[in-house]
Amino acid sequence: MKSICLSLLLAAAVSSIEIPIQRRVVASTLSSGIPIDVDTASKAYVGVISLGSPGQDFNVAFDLNTPALWVPDSACSCGDPCKNEKLCPQLCAAHCCTKSFLGDEKSGSCTNKNVFDTQKSRSYVGGNANVDLKFLGGTVKAATGYDTLRLGPHYRPGLTANNIQFGRVKDFNQDYELVNYDGVFGLGFGEVNGISSPIKQLASHGVIPSALLTAYIYNEGHQNTVDGVLTIGQVDRRRCENAKVFAETVRTADAWVFSSPSFNLTTTYGTTNGSWMGVLDFSTDYIQVPQTALKLIQNYLSGSIDEDGRIIFQCVRSFPLYFNIGGQPLILNTKLFSERYAGTLCRLKIRATAPSDKYAFRVSNLPNKPSVNRTALTAEDTQLGLTVILEKANWPHQPTSPRIVIRIPISRVGEISRAIGLAVDSKVTNRVIPLFCKNDANQNKIFFVVEPNRRK
Repeated sequence: MKSICLSLLLAAAVSSIEIPIQRRVVASTLSSGIPIDVDTASKAYVGVISLGSPGQDFNVAFDLNTPALWVPDSACSCGDPCKNEKLCPQLCAAHCCTKSFLGDEKSGSCTNKNVFDTQKSRSYVGGNANVDLKFLGGTVKAATGYDTLRLGPHYRPGLTANNIQFGRVKDFNQDYELVNYDGVFGLGFGEVNGISSPIKQLASHGVIPSALLTAYIYNEGHQNTVDGVLTIGQVDRRRCENAKVFAETVRTADAWVFSSPSFNLTTTYGTTNGSWMGVLDFSTDYIQVPQTALKLIQNYLSGSIDEDGRIIFQCVRSFPLYFNIGGQPLILNTKLFSERYAGTLCRLKIRATAPSDKYAFRVSNLPNKPSVNRTALTAEDTQLGLTVILEKANWPHQPTSPRIVIRIPISRVGEISRAIGLAVDSKVTNRVIPLFCKNDANQNKIFFVVEPNRRK
């Protein structure tokens, strides 16, 4: 099956919920959940939650690089078309058409956004803090508060918890108008400026057995009405295998950060820098590497660099790339990141990180994005999925940590198993092949496992 799994485990607590992820707003055949869109325009996984009593619905982006939950506040202003009483109902969100907004002279960013109105929620409890949160390359200021959170729209049954902390934002830059969501549901571990992860809060409130999110994402070409399934509160054991190996992450970081001190093209040829760090970032279209690493790849492929900083090379050339993830090796073939460019030429979906970026490596979910279906290889040969799980400290035989599972098609099992020195029967379709093993309890880790895709 062409798919990826993304899981985040953070603590412990009593029920769980599955959230179907789908491209179109259609009735789901799954027993419970909400539709979530893999929105390529906004480079985000977008779903629906509700806040308040009665619930007010919001489209939120699930973001690995922040632990905060926030939505726009009703004080966020609307644009000029909303000032016309006749045009407003057709062109603007409902909140823009109230008398107070019709007379507002400010031109704002919430013209087509859902906003949170504290006056309409009988369960809202105000906070006493204003915090700065990173968003779209800048900063937004959020007023904190507490209210009832439901995973899914207000009109359907869903996992519900009272007194969940979140932020309300009223001022945005113009880029906010261009994204196809209202707020952000942070999947980062820890807290930022006093706002704790919503998944951790759900666990501490006792409404889920573990602070765990499992996301199962179908390949773009999969014949299914949904993009995948989010399972909150437990591992999705029907779709995702347990990972058994891991690499260390930085415990103090808000995002999923790991040391990445080396990059190799063979076991002996590469480049090193003890200060290099990497981060999981699903908002990028590329796997990003240091400029020195990109130059090594270019020379090894006898390629050239195009105007966008990507390597152009002969499609017949390919070789493994040796990434260092938290002190553990991750071996990926260049075929996994190639797309057809012109004639016999291919282009790598890898580029150099910006000089101002504090992270040397940015690892994305690139191979499962729709753009990968336009590669020089078949769809089956380009399936690479990531599963990230942050586990509790006392998990039996496992550390507290993020976990990444990498799915590969059957056709790649032999190649990868040979590269890592393992023998495996290529006819076995559900064999998990560990890249490496390490046991060290009570540490945040990232797990990597290679496994064949299941065929229908």
